[in-house]
Amino acid sequence: MLISVLIPVFSESRSLARTVEILRQALDGLSYEILLLVHKDSSAECFRTCEELARASDAVRVQIQQRYPGQGWAYREGFAAARGTHVLMMNADLETEPRDARRLVDAIAGTDLDLVVASRWMKGGSIDIAGYGAMRLACTWAFQRLIGGLARTPVHDLTFAFKIGTSRLFRSFEWEGTGHELAMETTLRPILAGCRVTEIPTTWISRDEGPSHHRYSRNLRHLKLAASLLARSAFEQ
Repeated sequence: MLISVLIPVFSESRSLARTVEILRQALDGLSYEILLLVHKDSSAECFRTCEELARASDAVRVQIQQRYPGQGWAYREGFAAARGTHVLMMNADLETEPRDARRLVDAIAGTDLDLVVASRWMKGGSIDIAGYGAMRLACTWAFQRLIGGLARTPVHDLTFAFKIGTSRLFRSFEWEGTGHELAMETTLRPILAGCRVTEIPTTWISRDEGPSHHRYSRNLRHLKLAASLLARSAFEQ
């Protein structure tokens, strides 16, 4: 089992270095690579951090994102570049808990599962409400309940970019998402396709380095793509 960890990077530095440090500790003893998918407009400090991380470990590779705008493009380029048998998606800002990467790996290792999702909404999971915002929390919860109900899935978290799946799964779909909606698509499409999917609890804590580059108004793209996927799934049945 070789794990390819994909981390989109857009000017994170301190949090990126901490993410990689914790990740390497969590995955100690396993075969893995860490692929940093770096936005071309990232800060000079960010590029220096990426170079230092790559020099410090042969497991770390740096790749400049080729298509813009959107985090989804970075992940999609990572799916193609990954060398592993399994792909683990996460972020560079510590909003995805690096320590839980090992729990994701353990949950899929030696099983016939296609995908394991880290869930903030299931029992045992949690969200930093102050950092997330009450309105955003309510809208995200409503989206999870609505789309999850229509998809008839027990998976509680459909929108988080923290999961591990087989490389075969990530290369078997023609992904459509180009922004943050890809996080939803990479969970919902496998579920609708009948793939073997489960979840484990995780925590979410707001980033403390620099502003988020995700605009919440863009979440309408989640709803539009989810509606399209559900409609196509219903038609195919």
